[in-house]
Amino acid sequence: MPNVSHASLTGANLHEPKGVATASSGDVYVADGGGSGDWKQGGGHVYGNIYSKDGSIAISTIGTTAKKFAVFTANGPSNGMTSDHTNDQITVLTAGVYKVHGVFSIATAAAGDAGLYQLHLRVNGTEDSSVGIRHYFSGSSDTDTIMLAGIVTLAVNDVLTIYIESDEAGNTDDVVVEAANFSVFLLKES
Repeated sequence: MPNVSHASLTGANLHEPKGVATASSGDVYVADGGGSGDWKQGGGHVYGNIYSKDGSIAISTIGTTAKKFAVFTANGPSNGMTSDHTNDQITVLTAGVYKVHGVFSIATAAAGDAGLYQLHLRVNGTEDSSVGIRHYFSGSSDTDTIMLAGIVTLAVNDVLTIYIESDEAGNTDDVVVEAANFSVFLLKES
């Protein structure tokens, strides 16, 4: 075989990188440091979103037992994840490190609903203590925008949900959610 520099190849003599025929659109080749690699979904190309807007969705009987933040009414854009507003969850289809981001406009329903509230991320039903927020409402006229964000490592088929709870031992707190947006972004595939 003749010794030909790849830089001088043209036309039919050009060849595609290893495995490109089976790579999906948007995939990038990631070297493994051992002389090989794999085609993977590029970071920033895997995302999911569920939301509700311009609503008045009540969550009743909130207390010290966390309950699902069941307010989402629509699926937003997604790629490589399953956004499921009907079950108020996002399912991850690729293992990796993710950014989780939620923004919520919440109002207390009555003066007796004053107190400390918590919103937090659950992965497969278990609280992830690294992603959550505490917020104090002082009474019936409170309407605030609350944000939670964090970086988490997730596995294939992990299910992400948001939960809410308050400091009310009698489970009598009520809120009205005027808007909610929950998004998940792949930062690095593992």
